[in-house]
Amino acid sequence: MHSLLFATTNHIERLDPALSRPGRMDVWVNFTHATKWQAEGIFKCFFPCKPTSNNAASNAAPTDASQTNLPLPKRKDAAHVIPLLSEEEISELAKCFAAAIPEDELSVAALQGYLLKNKTRPRECVNEVEEWVIQERETREKMKKEKAEREAKEKKEAEEKATKEVLFIQTCIYLSKISLTDDVFEQKEEKETKEKEQKEIKEKLERKEARSKAKKQLAKEAAKEVAKSSSSTVTAPSTPTETISSAEKTTTTTESSASSESEGTGVDADTEESVTSDDDDAEKSEENKEEVTKEVKEKWIAVKGSTATTTDSSTTTPAADADP
Repeated sequence: MHSLLFATTNHIERLDPALSRPGRMDVWVNFTHATKWQAEGIFKCFFPCKPTSNNAASNAAPTDASQTNLPLPKRKDAAHVIPLLSEEEISELAKCFAAAIPEDELSVAALQGYLLKNKTRPRECVNEVEEWVIQERETREKMKKEKAEREAKEKKEAEEKATKEVLFIQTCIYLSKISLTDDVFEQKEEKETKEKEQKEIKEKLERKEARSKAKKQLAKEAAKEVAKSSSSTVTAPSTPTETISSAEKTTTTTESSASSESEGTGVDADTEESVTSDDDDAEKSEENKEEVTKEVKEKWIAVKGSTATTTDSSTTTPAADADP
């Protein structure tokens, strides 16, 4: 048993290639808009003509004597009976119908729908076909306009949607840039803070080194003063005159050392003020300097005492030598 499958579509480009390959759909028929010849043929198919006498005789069934006395079946009369017209009249009406149909403008399905609505009215069908064509054109224009408006609306909605998506993406990018900028700014601030702290630490170390250098310098100067004073007072005189001169020299040396000490103390004080003016540890450095000065003074007092003792001994020795 063989079977045929008919499939129709208005968008052949949307079909899956698996359906349209050879072996699935072998015969392709393109149904275009109806021509006048097609309109005439469709009209004749919808409205059959009255059979002639020869055709009625040939189609009459042979009568059977056994069936003559059987009752006839009861059938309801059709409410709408298709009138049977002669072949000449049907042909004339079909030509008039085809003449009113525009060439390649209406589809075969549209003609079929119109003829189905007027299946029992063949003459009225031909008379009203021109008005129906006008209505079809208006309907097509209206549908075309609605389709264009719908497509324009869909296009506008798609553009708005795309615009919103673009704005959303741009907003996300902008927010990400802001967050990155904030992070960079925070990192920059942290870096500047670290650099500032390192700079302060470096300045403190430099000030500390300067203070230590000043202390060392003061200690050296104090040691030099002590050495000078000790060297000037150690020499002993051999005669009273020398003793007196040495005593005078000792007094002079003492005065000069005291003046140099006061000058050194003044220089030290000036140095101390210049070094410790920019730091919070000025008091500590001042205390250290006072301790150094105190030690120098103690050393000076010790040396001075030893010098006086030596002078006395040297003075008594010549006197003892003079007595004998």
